[in-house]
Amino acid sequence: MPLLLIGLILLIGILIYSLFVYIRGEDDERTVRERYPHAFKDKPDYDNDSEDSKTLYFPTDDVEKEKHRRNIH
Repeated sequence: MPLLLIGLILLIGILIYSLFVYIRGEDDERTVRERYPHAFKDKPDYDNDSEDSKTLYFPTDDVEKEKHRRNIH
């Protein structure tokens, strides 16, 4: 019974806190990369068009031939 009461008090506290934060309405306009720069330190930045981007371009010279070669129907 005491654990149930403590859990109920905890849930009510979390609800009050979340409502307070929601009503206050302070939205963080920063991106995830700006908020947590240490998490993206070793990863390449794919937002800009760099030469090492991993974009594959479909050849447009002979589309039907490439579709058949790649087995795309």
